[in-house]
Amino acid sequence: MAKIISQKDFALRLFAAALAAAIVLFAGCEKRPAKSESPNVLQHRLNTKIQTLDPAEVGDIPSDAVASDIFELLYGYHYLKRPYQIVPVLAADMPAISDDALTYTIKIKKGVYFAGEVLDVNGRRGGYNLGWAWASGFVAGQTK
Repeated sequence: MAKIISQKDFALRLFAAALAAAIVLFAGCEKRPAKSESPNVLQHRLNTKIQTLDPAEVGDIPSDAVASDIFELLYGYHYLKRPYQIVPVLAADMPAISDDALTYTIKIKKGVYFAGEVLDVNGRRGGYNLGWAWASGFVAGQTK
């Protein structure tokens, strides 16, 4: 035979069940990581490991998501214009091309420190040397 409970008892039991469900649900939630004091910290929430940050070898989506926030290009596309237009990103303007079309001169925006393959330093693979890029970037960042 079913026991009849009062409306007050039912509301109390319903509240207790909802509170228990909320505790179980929110117990698995983690606190967000504290914001770093340094402006040079990049935080990404990814569901997989980053394979590489070497721009010559980035081929997966998570690595590209992080690398595109670290490495900036001289030029990019204006995606809202049709047809797409190439626009300067780190470059101050479009390149000046010599009469014989063998020399392109690209001026960099003020306040941008360029580091990396300017000196044509070859790495172990004979191409882009990420170690040199980090080292020269550190030195450029220390320059005032």
